[in-house]
Amino acid sequence: MSGLFFRAALVYKSQGLSRAQNWDEFRQALRKLTAPQQNYVYADTSGNIGFIAPARIPIRSAGDGWLPVPGWDGKHDWSAIVPFDDLPASFNPPNGVIVTANNKLQESDYPFLARDWIPPFRAERIKELLGRDRTFSADDMSEIQHDTVSLAARQLVPFLRDVKLSTPLSQDLSNRLQRWDARMAADRIEPLIFSTWLKELNRSLLQPRLGPLYQSYGSFHPDVIYLILTQHPDWCDDPTTSEAEVCDTRIAKAFDLAVSQLVARLGPPSDRWRWGDAHHAIFSHPLWSRVPVIAGVSNFEPAAEGSTDTISNAAIAFPNDVGRFPSYFGSTLRMVVDLADLDATRFMIVPGQSGNLMSPHYSDLLPSWERRQWLQFKKP
Repeated sequence: MSGLFFRAALVYKSQGLSRAQNWDEFRQALRKLTAPQQNYVYADTSGNIGFIAPARIPIRSAGDGWLPVPGWDGKHDWSAIVPFDDLPASFNPPNGVIVTANNKLQESDYPFLARDWIPPFRAERIKELLGRDRTFSADDMSEIQHDTVSLAARQLVPFLRDVKLSTPLSQDLSNRLQRWDARMAADRIEPLIFSTWLKELNRSLLQPRLGPLYQSYGSFHPDVIYLILTQHPDWCDDPTTSEAEVCDTRIAKAFDLAVSQLVARLGPPSDRWRWGDAHHAIFSHPLWSRVPVIAGVSNFEPAAEGSTDTISNAAIAFPNDVGRFPSYFGSTLRMVVDLADLDATRFMIVPGQSGNLMSPHYSDLLPSWERRQWLQFKKP
């Protein structure tokens, strides 16, 4: 009941957005939104664009609210609310581009919003593509939404260039990564090699330091790995052994282990070493997936492109079984809107429009999603 009340209150407080005729009215409508804080983007037929992250953010007498503090002494009480005009926002920026991709919204620590931001890879790739001096069409924006270039791969693969690997196969696959364009395409072998190596390097560098805590932290952290390799090489020395180790050694051992694991699971490199065979988008019905007989027809696991850090988002998990990278979170709703031709708006939502297992629209959009197709209000 409380969840229904919350959603009803959210709809009531934001209904002014449906009637907003300009940027000022858009902002005025969002003044009423107290929580949850989300990124709202704006565009109109006059060519204006904007962004704001509205919410009631407290200013605390001490601390930032990230960890529990004594609540009985009043030292950490709220002293004020961040003024609406101080919240992260932008209107018609000089470069004509606004990017929000779960990345950190502002450079300063005021107002304090969070500490655990998604790494900036997706936002930086969007800026890279939109930074080209050209006019973009709706088709161009569609291609950008489906982009699978991994900036994490671009950042980390060069560390393999000069390390000493133990087998000719490892060296051959390392050379292959050096020639790779960093696209996490479902039909390519390189994304699988890179992700398996990243998983092992992640475990090799972090597990000795974190101990039991690694089980809750050991996921996709290429930004942390890069920070260790470039600024904290002391973390490459395993504290649980007496032997002094350097980063090149840990990089090489992790890659050799990743290759041997893939060979043991899949055999020599072949068509079976496809990213899409290891990386599946998991669509599980919240209710029927728990019923043994029905789960088989209510759940879907299609091959997926992309990764956690790509614009075409298909976040990877690091389970214990080798050579498998399921994705439980990613791009379910996509939309491209041309304000000069609203009827040509294109969109896609998966696996379908209905959560009713008996509905013909339960999973009818899944094939179109896999083929990068769109729905439109009018025929193109």
